[in-house]
Amino acid sequence: MSVYTIIAVINDVLAVLNTKSGRLNDKSRKELIQVFNNLGLKITAQSNQLTTNFLDLTFYLTNRTCRPYRKLNYEPFFTN
Repeated sequence: MSVYTIIAVINDVLAVLNTKSGRLNDKSRKELIQVFNNLGLKITAQSNQLTTNFLDLTFYLTNRTCRPYRKLNYEPFFTN
């Protein structure tokens, strides 16, 4: 089974790493964080995730699908 690392970069960018090893996944996550830190940028990264909520979508990484994501009790507000 594949394992995933989810990396959220500044300006609403999402990157997903797919590897066969959780250990390799965590090592890649740490290396990417270090690269961005050396450039003065901050990112968040989570290892070994199967789903993630990003912007207004929920991504299911194991079957490569997505669905709309909304917080509980959220009322959409539209303007003309």
